[in-house]
Amino acid sequence: MESPIIKYLLFLFLLIYADITGFAQNKKALIIAISHYKDKNWFQLSSFNDALLVKEMLRKQSFLEKDIDVLSDEQATASQISQAFEKIIANINRGDIFYFHFSGHGQLIEDVNREQSKDKIKKKDELDGLDEALVTVNAPKNWT
Repeated sequence: MESPIIKYLLFLFLLIYADITGFAQNKKALIIAISHYKDKNWFQLSSFNDALLVKEMLRKQSFLEKDIDVLSDEQATASQISQAFEKIIANINRGDIFYFHFSGHGQLIEDVNREQSKDKIKKKDELDGLDEALVTVNAPKNWT
């Protein structure tokens, strides 16, 4: 019968081995927090506090500072968010952990996955015909 100490040492060895050989999971995060929208028709939020709390929670979960990207307010445009996702996609591997947090406004928009042909809908993936969208910092209140 194995002693608990041997089991613990074996587990510790496996953790160290996984880290040394590169088998350890990488943890990456993207936090988007928009408090002040450019279009003043969007009411202001206290998203900055959310970003601080989420970042602290991630640190407690062993996320490294260098692997936590934060886009806030004027940085959170559609193009910069897209670039942040592209960077993460380029640097993430199978088995890695990715955490995404968005604190800002959301919006319902027409289901953009529909294909229409002569008044017939070929494909529709939302029962209500609407997709959910994140509102970037420079989005107009009236999007139609």
